[in-house]
Amino acid sequence: MLRPEQVKPFISHPDILVSNAAVRYFSESFIYDAELLPLVLEKLRQVKKDETFYLHYSYNFPKTTETVAEIFELLHSNTIDSNTKYHLTQILIRSEADFLEPMVADLSQFSNPLSELAKERIQIARLSNEDLLESFEQFLKESYGLDYSNPRHQYGRVVVHELAKRNIVNPDRVMEAFDSYDPDDYDSFETIYFTQLAGEMRLEKAIPLICSFLSGEDDLLLEHSVSALVRIGTASVIDELTQRYEREREGYFRLFASGVFGKIKLQASEDALLKLLPFHQDLTYATILADGLCELGSSKGIPVVLEMVENGYDEGYLDLRESLYVNCIMNDVDLPDLQLWRQEIAEEEQNRIKRVERLNRLASERFAGKQLSQSPLKSSKPRVNPNKVGRNDPCPCGSGKKYKKCCGG
Repeated sequence: MLRPEQVKPFISHPDILVSNAAVRYFSESFIYDAELLPLVLEKLRQVKKDETFYLHYSYNFPKTTETVAEIFELLHSNTIDSNTKYHLTQILIRSEADFLEPMVADLSQFSNPLSELAKERIQIARLSNEDLLESFEQFLKESYGLDYSNPRHQYGRVVVHELAKRNIVNPDRVMEAFDSYDPDDYDSFETIYFTQLAGEMRLEKAIPLICSFLSGEDDLLLEHSVSALVRIGTASVIDELTQRYEREREGYFRLFASGVFGKIKLQASEDALLKLLPFHQDLTYATILADGLCELGSSKGIPVVLEMVENGYDEGYLDLRESLYVNCIMNDVDLPDLQLWRQEIAEEEQNRIKRVERLNRLASERFAGKQLSQSPLKSSKPRVNPNKVGRNDPCPCGSGKKYKKCCGG
């Protein structure tokens, strides 16, 4: 399997599929270092007009004085579209307080809410340890019953990140919160935030409990549990998941656990996937496990995944041809159908774009007709350009689902 240092150069690869996969490799595995963002910005300058570069994967990559200056240069460029500028501001707003403080005034020219958010992040970073802990406990009380789409939850996520960075929360407080978890209390976010905290603290003693959450039905907790396990990212996580995977056949466990292995870049992950995959009866879970081998850059997994591509897999869930294509490029393995797959993927992407454009045009026409019948005033809301929506971005239709699981499907 490939090491992070071997994957890093592929961020600049001329094929957008490969470069997106390389950025995603680091983003979804929470493997960050200061070399990543310069490579992302270099690639951004090379992206063609008909390509979509997944900038959102780089939101949390570490910033430097040089990368912050380069982002501001791009934000003032007339050649950068508004959607790309939005993603660039999201990268900036996730900077550490020392970088954020000098740029508050500059951010205000792009968005007042963005400037206010920067001030709030700085204020959190400047709190004393005691005040930060008190602020967190107070937030947990205030967030009870608050819809997770409420912007106030952004405050909670930033506080948790700051707590983990300072390592000032007693692990026993985390375990205590887990012990009091009530799966029927959907108004409480305490377990969700402590799960995020346990992940960022890399709290190994919490692994069994977090793994048990994967058997539940709370979508939000399921997603946070996956992220926490990946953040902890040790062989102990793989061992616990593998043992449970073999015995838990009901509920959501296998569906969510399948996606963890490929994001933890350890030899234990590759070994577990190669062990679990050949005996799997469920096509969807087998597809996710096979995709995990490709996420790891596993050369051993290439013949296994190739057999699935040739004999059948869950194409409705994800495109294994794309995963295998990228894995082969990174491992310098040439398969007979490699370029054919790339051509088919490109053609399907163009057809998808045309379908979304057609649906968007019909929706715009219906909306315009409705507006004309009700009011002579035109809508000031800009039309969403589907070409600029990433597969893992929120769908522009407003469903709340990821684009690839909604209109992008």
